Amino acid sequence: MKGPLLSGDNGTCACKASVALTVALVILTAASVLSFKRNSIWETPVGIWSAAAESSPAKARVYRNLGDAYYAIGDYGQAKREYLTALELRPLDNDTLNNLALSYHKLGQKKEALVTLMRLLKYNPEDKDAHVNIANIYAGLGETSKAEKHYLSAIRIDNQDASSRINLANLYLRLGRYKEAADYYTELLATHPGSRVAHMGLGLSYYQSGRYREAAEAFEEGIKFNPDDVELGYNLALAYAKSGRRSEAIKELERIITTRPDFIKAKEALKWLKASR
Repeated sequence: MKGPLLSGDNGTCACKASVALTVALVILTAASVLSFKRNSIWETPVGIWSAAAESSPAKARVYRNLGDAYYAIGDYGQAKREYLTALELRPLDNDTLNNLALSYHKLGQKKEALVTLMRLLKYNPEDKDAHVNIANIYAGLGETSKAEKHYLSAIRIDNQDASSRINLANLYLRLGRYKEAADYYTELLATHPGSRVAHMGLGLSYYQSGRYREAAEAFEEGIKFNPDDVELGYNLALAYAKSGRRSEAIKELERIITTRPDFIKAKEALKWLKASR
């Protein structure tokens, strides 16, 4: 009888789906706030900035803000058009180039997104968000060495940035570079002790390395901060089972099933554990 798989497993690599590589691209939105309303057209950001564009058609900032407004409501095609207009007026604006790249990415135009971000880096090589977004796109394309390079550049520019570290750790986890992944997750937990993703990733890194006791400790610590997280609890039960703590594994699975009766994998794992005594 085949044993249970880690949460999120597809039968080939237990770590890939449990801690999915984050492609949380950074959108830099405008901070401008208007303190009054003129009429109904001013009741939405799109209305506000559309009216502003009519009255101030030569201001790049207005079109960038209008692009941000369209992006916020999911109209990425129109956002792209507004950003392109803004760049005609101000070709080297960091925020506009970054957000244009994100619009391309949302539209599935990854090549155009990369070209835009590379254009940004050409004149501003220390733009951390551009490096992160390039890395995220490359990671999604499976070009992992390029993704790693840009994550490391982002960390060099800002070594306190959590998103760069967590994404690099997730990348290492996907690649089976478990020690490096564990090192980055551990560093992140030193400053973000409640990070669910870091606890999950650290536990998976240890589990995949055969360090089941340490995996259990990582999952236990994560549950302290996320007591209702059944995915952490499920993986904790498997780590218990692998380290010979069968009774604790059964108890944890029973707890999970009480919390979420529809968690089929937990029921299957519990059945397997009881049958294999």
